[in-house]
Amino acid sequence: LTKDDLSDCGDILTGQWISTDKAKMLVPTAADEIESIKPITHTSHWPFQGTPAMMNKAGKRMLEQWWHRTTEEVSVVQHRFTGQKMTFTRFAQENAGGDKKLANQFIENFRAPNGNPMLIKFRDIKDKIRLTIFLDDEFLWEGDNPMKIRDFNYTWVHGQFCPECPRTELKLQGFVRGQRDPQRMQNRQVNQAMDIIESQVQGLRMV
Repeated sequence: LTKDDLSDCGDILTGQWISTDKAKMLVPTAADEIESIKPITHTSHWPFQGTPAMMNKAGKRMLEQWWHRTTEEVSVVQHRFTGQKMTFTRFAQENAGGDKKLANQFIENFRAPNGNPMLIKFRDIKDKIRLTIFLDDEFLWEGDNPMKIRDFNYTWVHGQFCPECPRTELKLQGFVRGQRDPQRMQNRQVNQAMDIIESQVQGLRMV
């Protein structure tokens, strides 16, 4: 993992303790399954979020989300002159109201004055994100990214994690410093240089 945009990241695993009602709200199609899943008694995944025994007393459940980057073959439409590309599904939504038959007709009829087609349609490999949800170590749901985007729903934040800090909001600490006025700092640098020059011993040689 070296890139800030997570383009070289293949998997992200998150975990949090939530209530049973919130779990049903996040995955409403699995409400009956959530009721039948027994709370976990131990886990080694998240040692700094509280012990299962303590969280069970508070009525919390461990919800884990595994975000996985994979690929799929999709139809792509490309403009021959500009090189702009988009998936055929998006092209149909933006230009034909979602009607794929009409979108295909548009691609066929959209031509240059010399008769050459302006748009081409072909198959291409695209990245996509799959999400798998576990509740108390039991499989709950799997599918494509609910946000319908082909990237992770996260932004890389540089910082230092301090698990010993008692306050949750202070566990992640960033590397920051106060901003300083650039002109003021330049003036200070010039003044320091002048002080050094004036403090030097001045000598005169008579010939």
